[in-house]
Amino acid sequence: MPEGSARTTVGRLGLLGASVLCFTCGVRIGGITMQFVIEGEQNANPLAILALVYLLPAVAYCLAGYLVLTQRRVGGWLAVLTAAAWSAPLWAYDGEPGWPWTESTQFFLVANLGIILLVVLSWRRLRPSPRQVGA
Repeated sequence: MPEGSARTTVGRLGLLGASVLCFTCGVRIGGITMQFVIEGEQNANPLAILALVYLLPAVAYCLAGYLVLTQRRVGGWLAVLTAAAWSAPLWAYDGEPGWPWTESTQFFLVANLGIILLVVLSWRRLRPSPRQVGA
């Protein structure tokens, strides 16, 4: 197929969509985490600072979004693994008292499904890293 074909355009749009979803999830997790920590500190909750551990998936999502946007295969792996890993506790703890993600569970589950599907469908557009064996 020629370079400007529909398949190439769909692959590019799929990676752009996955990248946007990754960035959106990362920023949303960061915002919710900071809101939770600030409210916890205002209420004199000494354990609120432990919620900063949720910034790790936020950073992972944003890094995956950047790497997918630059069409790196490692970004595809990171996006799929982060989406899958973030979905597991959402299913397990949704509705539990004190769980800060209860109101956002549906958004994250749909976004994670979208990320995984878009990355898998656009996998051929991702390039291996120059240092990857067999690249």
